[in-house]
Amino acid sequence: MRNDGAILVNKHQGITSFDVISSLRRILRIRRIGHCGTLDPLAHGLVVVCLGRATKLVQFLTHEDKRYEADIMLGRTTMTYDRYGVVTGESAVNAISAGEVGTALESFTGDIQQTVPPHSAAKYHGRPRYEYARNGVDIPAKNRDVTIHKIRLIEFASPHIKIDVTCSKGTYIRSIAHELGRKLGCGAHLFSLTRLRVGRYKLEDALTLNQIAARENLNRLSERIIDLPGLLEFPFLTIAEAKKTDIANGVDIFAWDIERYSSGFGRGEKVSLADSAGRLLAVGEALLASSELDANKTGSTPVFKYIRVI
Repeated sequence: MRNDGAILVNKHQGITSFDVISSLRRILRIRRIGHCGTLDPLAHGLVVVCLGRATKLVQFLTHEDKRYEADIMLGRTTMTYDRYGVVTGESAVNAISAGEVGTALESFTGDIQQTVPPHSAAKYHGRPRYEYARNGVDIPAKNRDVTIHKIRLIEFASPHIKIDVTCSKGTYIRSIAHELGRKLGCGAHLFSLTRLRVGRYKLEDALTLNQIAARENLNRLSERIIDLPGLLEFPFLTIAEAKKTDIANGVDIFAWDIERYSSGFGRGEKVSLADSAGRLLAVGEALLASSELDANKTGSTPVFKYIRVI
């Protein structure tokens, strides 16, 4: 098996993202593993997991947009904003229509501020907020700015509704459920959740832990490992071989060091450095646009600002 790359995991309900990492360490017999975004035990679905040198790319993949399908139960609120929490209130929902739900959902679209659930791993004074909540300690609410790119009602079977949500990193679907119930005046909580997509990676291309173990035993898992060059969608700048050994020391890259690039890019965009064999060397920010490279073949302006050496 290739030790450097990423694998798409279909996490089942009832285990944590850390449980996924622990299982993969046993199955693959490697230590350097990291996931690209926590998925609550309540939820199942896609977790992108980086292996070996690819763990240095986790910071770029965690910022990808995500898509979920959520089952929300109207008429009941809980302390945790999901079905596993202590019930805090109940209301009748017979008079609520699909049209009202759709209208309420529209109000979430765009840049919004949501309240982080009291029972969450978000920190307050260095401790997870759920520790305070479990001990009955009141702490100030925490708000978070997120973006809801798309949200729509896909099924209405009162008291349950199903919604499809595409959102930015850090969005709490539990908070959407709780706030939706408040808007409708009946209360609500998250009943179940499936993560369908992370960036361009989709759940239908993921493997369960059992499937991963079976493929590993047959020496066929390499077919499903996404290699480093294909993991990020940033433009590639191929550098001269003579410059390759300098990358680890963060030596400046100039226009004359670039042999070619995979696609156009602008100043401030993220780009990758690769050698002539396509091996990923570093990720950084472009200080010159691709259209400016020819004019700077003898210039003194670096092309690249390092973010991460791989």
